[in-house]
Amino acid sequence: FNSSAAVVSSTLVSCLTGVLRIYANSDLGNHWWPVCFGYLAFGLTLCFWQRIRSCWKSRQVFLDRLCICQEDEALKRQGI
Repeated sequence: FNSSAAVVSSTLVSCLTGVLRIYANSDLGNHWWPVCFGYLAFGLTLCFWQRIRSCWKSRQVFLDRLCICQEDEALKRQGI
């Protein structure tokens, strides 16, 4: 589930780094380390996307006591 978010974030970071390397008068130049920003964004998003997403999205919980009949064993087995 995290791989699509990781691809999007690394693509955006890589594009932003490329734009900064071209248009900004910064010291990014032709060094090797600006390339690492895309890899770093991919790795961090892949590992921590669920925690990042939880800041904006509420948690969803499945309550099986409400959804699966607890008294009738046949219905309980069928629900599971």
